[in-house]
Formats: sequence, C-alpha cells, structure tokens
Amino acid sequence: MKKFIALMLLSPIVFAEENPMLSLDKFLENLGAEGNTASMPDMLYVQYRCLAYYSNLLAILKSDDSERVQGSIKELEKIQIDLIDLGWVSWKLIDFDAGKENPNYDDFLANMEKSVTQMVRNYQIESNNSWNNTGSYFNEYLNNEGTICSEILNMLKKPNDN
Repeated sequence: MKKFIALMLLSPIVFAEENPMLSLDKFLENLGAEGNTASMPDMLYVQYRCLAYYSNLLAILKSDDSERVQGSIKELEKIQIDLIDLGWVSWKLIDFDAGKENPNYDDFLANMEKSVTQMVRNYQIESNNSWNNTGSYFNEYLNNEGTICSEILNMLKKPNDN
C-alpha cells in the first residue's frame, strides 16, 4: 500500500491537453437517472476517483516544502488510507456478490493501482491546464470534485450518523 502511494506521489505531473473524465457530479447524476441506484462497482469507481483526486492534491501540496502544509499532507495521507480500506470493503462485497468466497487483496491492489494511476493523470491534466490558464491548480471542476469526495468520504465513514 505504501509502495502504491509512493508511486503516485513520485509520478511526474503530465502535460496534456484534455481531461477525458466525466465530472463526478455528472457521473452520479447519470447513476440516479431513471431511479437507478449505485451498484457496488459504481461505488468502487467513485472511491477510486476520490483516491485519485486526493493523490493529485497531495502531489500539489508536496511541491510546497513549507511547514504550513505539513498538517494537510498528513491528513491527506490518512484520507488515502481510509479510501483504500473502503475500496477493499467494496471489492470484497463485489467478489461476494460474484460468488467468490476468498477475495484476493493483491488482485484488489493491482486493479486499484491500474485504475487510479490513469485517474490521477487525468486530474494532473486538469490541474496543469488550470495552472496554465489561471495561475491556480484548482478550477471549478477540481473544486467540485473535492466537495463531492469530501461528502462521499464522510458518508462512507459514518454510515450510522445519517
């Protein structure tokens, strides 16, 4: 797990033209269309997206070596671990629904790494385009992603508080 997080942090920020990901609010809106509810694979996708969002945010903050961001970095690292743990729970439920009795954590990690790596690249594209256009790494798309991820994380971590 630490190896995955380290790889995410060490990956160079890519410079490309377009982020192809549908925003999370549109993705969730499409799920709710026609009365559909989110499936467990949909929830795993959203958890991966949030892990990618926070990984990108962490990479941006780590480029600032000032002491003022150290607390934020530690909190983001904790959020990443929480999302990985929540993703593992979702993965096990998906396997259970598929009739698999013994989910494999290594399979989960391989799937997560492959999926999240591309998502982080897309968030990096968005951040870089925002920086190039406005001088800020954050634009409306990224701010909305952060709000949704924060809400989802709070909902998933405290299901009995709702």
